Amino acid sequence: MDYFVVTTDSKLSEKDDELLSLMTVAEISKYGLLVSTDIDKFENDMLILLTTISIGKVADPVTKRAEPKKLLVFLSKTAFNLQNGKLFKSGVTDAAVTAFETMITVAQAHGYGAFNQTIRQMQLPLLPMEISPIDSYLEGITELLATIEE
Repeated sequence: MDYFVVTTDSKLSEKDDELLSLMTVAEISKYGLLVSTDIDKFENDMLILLTTISIGKVADPVTKRAEPKKLLVFLSKTAFNLQNGKLFKSGVTDAAVTAFETMITVAQAHGYGAFNQTIRQMQLPLLPMEISPIDSYLEGITELLATIEE
């Protein structure tokens, strides 16, 4: 294993109580999960990823832009420690890109698990989540890897 999870922390960030109280479970079920993961920081062989999971609607199927109104927003932070300190310091390599992609998937899985626990406690319907298409992250991954120096 090239890395391990040091810690993960999640919290409900925003909730539209007024809108949620007016909706039935069937109406809420028509909404989907909007998921994104961003790099918070990378230093001293530690990578911190921030994942945002929102219950919302995609307003425009072509551009995939979300409607500004979201029922709730859930934030998750996952910290990884690289066991191979040179993995990200060798430029854009297949091994580095693959490890990075896997860490994004792991961060999203951690966030989704905590998200599900939270919405269960709120007695909201569970909404399925597909792994975000990694292709949408490749440009950011390669840009970061190209800037890391030994």
